[in-house]
Amino acid sequence: MSRIARAFVLLIALVSTAAAHAQIGEDLTIDVGAGPRLFKAAELLALPHEAVKASAHGGPEQTFSGPLLSTVLTHAGAKLDSLHGPALAQYVPVSARDDYRVVFAIAELSSDFTSQRVILAHEVDGQPIAADQGPWKIVVEGEKKPARWVRQVSSIALRQVEK
Repeated sequence: MSRIARAFVLLIALVSTAAAHAQIGEDLTIDVGAGPRLFKAAELLALPHEAVKASAHGGPEQTFSGPLLSTVLTHAGAKLDSLHGPALAQYVPVSARDDYRVVFAIAELSSDFTSQRVILAHEVDGQPIAADQGPWKIVVEGEKKPARWVRQVSSIALRQVEK
């Protein structure tokens, strides 16, 4: 294959990958205390990504990719750099389109407290997550049961436990 043909094939592959990411197209509501804000898919895709290997319901191990949930919250304006005292009474409810909801304690998302990673995945094994599972999916590294994996994530919030 000539250099021009190889370059053309590479260009097609890059355009196809960009098109697949553009199909995500679903914005996400994130509220870290100043009121809900709609984040564009492109903005979330631009955040640094992590790869987490995990399996669900006895299935094969897969590689999920996306930003850490803590990175998403920080990007939205949350102050997560010095968690102690009252800041440790924060929690993160995550909701799906079908109203499934889970909650994470803020310490579960901080690398200062745990090595377990929680990501907002948009890819599995290098492909966009299927429409019935995505486009956004919370994946928790190392959990024995995937009950806190949230498919079709629609909103994320940061809340403080009331006194």
